[in-house]
Amino acid sequence: MRHMYLACLAACLFGAVSIVSAVETLPGTRDPWQWPFAADSIWNQPIGSGAQYQVANFGPAGHVGVDIQHLLE
Repeated sequence: MRHMYLACLAACLFGAVSIVSAVETLPGTRDPWQWPFAADSIWNQPIGSGAQYQVANFGPAGHVGVDIQHLLE
């Protein structure tokens, strides 16, 4: 369980670094299919240095399925 928590934390940190790099090279226009959230979106904001991580204690999923998405332009 601890390894999964550390892997998720590492993935989040890598994503945050990627977002910072992307913000530094903002394109003139944003393609919503390539970059779904604007630079000032809540999803692209840092969580802050005072954040305290806590284990969620989620159990294993009882059912796993596939989500079908139809993306139309």
